[in-house]
Amino acid sequence: MFSLSCRVCKPITTPNIVKIDIQDLEEQVKLEAARLAREKRQAAEEELARRAADLQRQERERQLAEAQQFVKEEARRVAEKRATAEQQRRQLQEDRVAREVEEAVRVAQEGKRLMELERANRQVVVDKFLKQHGFSGVNCLKRSLMSSTYPLHKAAEIGDETLVDMLLKEGAKSEHRNSSGKTAEQVAQKKDKAGSHSRVLALLGSALPEPRPSAGGP
Repeated sequence: MFSLSCRVCKPITTPNIVKIDIQDLEEQVKLEAARLAREKRQAAEEELARRAADLQRQERERQLAEAQQFVKEEARRVAEKRATAEQQRRQLQEDRVAREVEEAVRVAQEGKRLMELERANRQVVVDKFLKQHGFSGVNCLKRSLMSSTYPLHKAAEIGDETLVDMLLKEGAKSEHRNSSGKTAEQVAQKKDKAGSHSRVLALLGSALPEPRPSAGGP
């Protein structure tokens, strides 16, 4: 039979080693958790920064689009104002030209009417003068027993400048000569006393035709 003997047991060191390993593991877990938390926080901050940058970019794009739209609208309004102003300017110019044409036509018609009225009055006065002195026309010679004369000579003789002017306007020829071989101007010169026939002479002098050059030259 074996005899049993008791020996003193030596302390086992393994539990201490396991304990140290668990503490290290816990420390590593904490460090890893802290790292992950930092990374998560950093990722969240980066995401916030990215979103903020996107929002700023979108806001800038929106503001730029609004500015471009405003510029387009303003350019359109300016163009419309210019077109309206140009149309108004052209309309005013057309209206002014139309008024000027209308006024010119009115003045011409009024001038024509006055000329016709003046001629009608002149013809009445000339016809009365011709009948009074026995003439049948402004260029018709009236013959008498000892002489012959024209209406213009008669008006020049009596110094009636109004009748001389009217006869000339009605076509009386100032170069006609009476039976004495005198023109109306020469008759007025003979009758002129101290300028009594000066206006008649002025009318007849301006009415005389220019002398023709002689065939032989000067």
